Amino acid sequence: MGNYKQPRLGERMNIVYILTNLDKTEGKRFYIGAKQDCRIGYVDGIETIFSNKTNTPYLGSSCCPVMNQDLSRGDRFRADILETVYNRDSLYERESLWINAHSAVESEDFYNIGNSLTRVSNQDAVVNLYNESYKDYACRKRLVSRRDATAKDIGYDNFGVMTVDFQQRVAKGEKPSSISEGIGRHRKFVSRYLASATEKSVIEKHVTSDNTWHVRDMFRKGASLPRACEILGIPLESGRIVLGDFSPKGDVASAMNMTMDDAERYVADLVINNDKSFNEVSKITGFSRSTVSRYFVSYVKRRLKGSDL
Repeated sequence: MGNYKQPRLGERMNIVYILTNLDKTEGKRFYIGAKQDCRIGYVDGIETIFSNKTNTPYLGSSCCPVMNQDLSRGDRFRADILETVYNRDSLYERESLWINAHSAVESEDFYNIGNSLTRVSNQDAVVNLYNESYKDYACRKRLVSRRDATAKDIGYDNFGVMTVDFQQRVAKGEKPSSISEGIGRHRKFVSRYLASATEKSVIEKHVTSDNTWHVRDMFRKGASLPRACEILGIPLESGRIVLGDFSPKGDVASAMNMTMDDAERYVADLVINNDKSFNEVSKITGFSRSTVSRYFVSYVKRRLKGSDL
């Protein structure tokens, strides 16, 4: 088909890909599509397309109800690259050629139900393993983004932290109106905000290490934060706190549902407080020895000043 080049893992590219349903041996189980600005990474050991814009898994945009059903029930899909396309303007033309070459629209083995160069997004199509449609996923992302934008504008890391801080200050006797004025908002801002918030004791009850792992794991695999919280049965504020600044990047820290800072502190704790060698830490964490060394050096450098040496 021309222009084919096997990319390196993690390389940014525009591709024509084929998805294979690993949990089916017959019937519709393949899908050919195209994706701009992406890379290949792993989810639970399976080659997966990641969007470079969102750093989340991309599972195609099929309008096929069978594929949506298979995604909804949790079937696993492996991504293979048919072609890397260096001229992005010809990406969908190349996709069309690959679809025709496999007779994908006519085949009973493929989810493809059309071959059009016009990109039409089906807002009801399932976008991830957690049965979220494009429409619902986008709405939930906007909800979190709006709340975080408000919190960051005031000076908080995220709206979960902001909520608990407001609740603590009110519990200590501060008036909501005074807090509102102190942060430059109208007098009723805090009281109205807290009126719809989850109780502080309930939020804190669900800020656990288990929920931290599960929320980050689902987020890494493409779930919106509200959907992850819904599945776990925890308040959105709790989910936002445990998610923290975790942002999937396809690196070894993200694969363990850790932020880079989490990973550095984990490695440093094992070396400094538990007297482990780099080789021992490598066995415990699953990180390569070079990764352990890099995280440890980064941890030390960020905490030492020149005057300390």
